[in-house]
Amino acid sequence: LLWKISGDEPPISKTDLISELDKSRSQDKSQISLQDANGKTALHIASEHGLVDAAEWLIDAGAHISLTDNDGQQPLHTACLQGHTEVAELLLKRGASTAATDNDSAQPLHIACFWGHSKLASVLIQHGADIEARNQHAATPLYEAAWNGHVDVVGLLLEAKANTQTLTGIGWSPLHAASSTGEAEIVRCLLTKDKSNIDAVEQNNGWTALNAAVYRGHADVVSMLLKHGSTLATKDNDGCIQTLLKMLLDRRQPDEDLQLEVPSNRSKSTPLLVASLEGFVGGVSQLIDAGADLNARDIDSDTALHNASGARDDEYGFDDLTDEDRHDSKFTVLPADCHGA
Repeated sequence: LLWKISGDEPPISKTDLISELDKSRSQDKSQISLQDANGKTALHIASEHGLVDAAEWLIDAGAHISLTDNDGQQPLHTACLQGHTEVAELLLKRGASTAATDNDSAQPLHIACFWGHSKLASVLIQHGADIEARNQHAATPLYEAAWNGHVDVVGLLLEAKANTQTLTGIGWSPLHAASSTGEAEIVRCLLTKDKSNIDAVEQNNGWTALNAAVYRGHADVVSMLLKHGSTLATKDNDGCIQTLLKMLLDRRQPDEDLQLEVPSNRSKSTPLLVASLEGFVGGVSQLIDAGADLNARDIDSDTALHNASGARDDEYGFDDLTDEDRHDSKFTVLPADCHGA
């Protein structure tokens, strides 16, 4: 029975499948929930393959809805893996629990959201699924959808008032997830909903969502975060603004492991000061556009223009300054021996 339902042979028609099932009706009812080497019952397999009629027959014949396989998953979990909404609805009507957890503490809604099954996620929510449930990593369904780029599912969860600020075990928010993977539309949705914690800091590296977007090279997301007020002077756990800028501006190949020297930030430099000192043209331009303070001074009282004074303005991105700015005393480059004057 398991073999026929699983499709190891050429697809079996619904009529033939039910006929095969009917032939086994006279067998010992205990056989109906036998498990294979992976712990799966016939109901697991019927649910996984979207075989609604077979699943209904099995339930009517006494199959256990809540038996778990070796991964701790019930038939409802397996239906959610493939987005089989009809099977899920049947299981829910027959008593399956939306709160059942597998070995990773994932509930059916986690799985539906992870794989982007918006219609199924909606059904689960209608049946009382907890939109704030956490798996073993303390990730919510919203986090799973954001990480995997499922805009429609994110929209569904936000409409259901999912909390955008819930953090995983290492302090990552859904915004961290979408920023890291470059999902600009999801970032926009999350920021539109609530940007009060835009600079939440995760625990491993001390990163905000901006750091995550920078490291992955998602310029559109970086621009969006800056536009919505993400802090330009964010420091990671090593206090290295320099690292943030280098991550933003280095042109890294997709598979390249960029090993960066991590200096201590004892110079009190802002991102713009560091960008101008290091000659990061794109970074200077972007930071100026984002409203970085041109008058900020480091521990030696140097401004960004001091740092760039040894080269042409346009080489370092200072061609963005107006003529009025260039002749304003506050932008005057002092001789080295006059620093702090």
